[in-house]
Amino acid sequence: MGGTSLTLGQMLEDMTMSLSEKLSESKLQISAPGENRLLVTIAICFVILHILAATILTSARQSDAGAAPEPPGLSSGD
Repeated sequence: MGGTSLTLGQMLEDMTMSLSEKLSESKLQISAPGENRLLVTIAICFVILHILAATILTSARQSDAGAAPEPPGLSSGD
């Protein structure tokens, strides 16, 4: 009987160790897609930011082109 309890104890230790190893491996597998998702999110935000900046700059140039020209006597370079 003493031998079986020792074997059971060893089996429990082995199961506990294998469970903890599986948990640590699953945590690693979960964190890797999280990093990829973060990088993809940053890349998408970067692209959207640049599209918005280009849109704002383009609309500002178009509104400047449509504005009335300054009269020659009122130039600010004097």
